[in-house]
Amino acid sequence: MGKWTIRCDGGTNAELILPGEDPDHLRIEIRGAEPKTQFDVQLNQPRLNLKKNDLYILRFRGRAAAVRALCFGAAQAHAPWQNLGLYREIELTPQWADFEEKWTPTDDEFNARIHFDAGQASVPFELAGVRLTRLKPGTTEAVLVEPGEHSGTGDQLWQSQPSAPADSPPPPA
Repeated sequence: MGKWTIRCDGGTNAELILPGEDPDHLRIEIRGAEPKTQFDVQLNQPRLNLKKNDLYILRFRGRAAAVRALCFGAAQAHAPWQNLGLYREIELTPQWADFEEKWTPTDDEFNARIHFDAGQASVPFELAGVRLTRLKPGTTEAVLVEPGEHSGTGDQLWQSQPSAPADSPPPPA
């Protein structure tokens, strides 16, 4: 989906690892102090352009070294970090599982982010095939949402392309 960033707080350290040659496969290993809040370890994909009232679908695969909770959502990628209508908690297990969430943003946001809050536990976890798509208004055609770049005026260059079929990303090894 683009370049991910990791944020740590509360004395926690985490490392973002790209195992193998698949850039869509991420592993997060948490070290240091035991996280105290879910957002002490946060994986972020910023620079997304979201439109209020459009329908979005977030899909990904996930697993963990042991059973653990993981939260994910959509929010502003800048202060005041406002939630944009999506925040869920799921359970990851050692087996790969598919996740899909549909939602409509509460506001237009030219610098939104998809985030995974992982501070509930220090158990390592993996994500693969993270895809955000937007359904074109009035159609069933989905468009892949990719991070864009910002100009000096605060506008975003919107990058989009037709999405691949839902079953196209190969499952991680």
